[in-house]
Amino acid sequence: MGVALFAAPTPLKAEETPYFAGDVWGVTQYLTEGEDADPNEKPFCALSTRTWAQKGLSFLHVLVGIDNVEPRLGIYKEGWALPIGRKTQVSLISWASNLKFEVAATDTGYLSGSLDPKQIGAERDITLNLTLNLIFNMRGNGMPVTIRFDGNEPPWTIPPRSPWKLMR
Repeated sequence: MGVALFAAPTPLKAEETPYFAGDVWGVTQYLTEGEDADPNEKPFCALSTRTWAQKGLSFLHVLVGIDNVEPRLGIYKEGWALPIGRKTQVSLISWASNLKFEVAATDTGYLSGSLDPKQIGAERDITLNLTLNLIFNMRGNGMPVTIRFDGNEPPWTIPPRSPWKLMR
């Protein structure tokens, strides 16, 4: 339930299909469908933390058009009272990098920002991909990553990933 909540902070009107789940990370596909579905909602896949039920980090791939997928960063926490539209900086910190990203409050409990190489720049895109490869190292245990926030939210440290388990 925590994965679904921070992947889509508003009430879900989507079909959720989990593909992989570990103690730390999971992969879920969200498809919008049905009469009650919001026409502005786009289908997406989320690589999301599963460490905490009340907060988390997601790397999203949102289908924004035919053959057009937008990579996004999503951060959720229950009980936040974020002013919608306000922008801030977050850092993804590992032993391999310290990457800052601009995110905006799209809901009172949700921050979102683009990871599109055109938006973040080619150098940061290369560093982000290297960092993600190390976090999700399939031959080893991966590495921890810390999210540091501007403001008064304490840093969150996400432990190294656990082995993947096929859900289907």
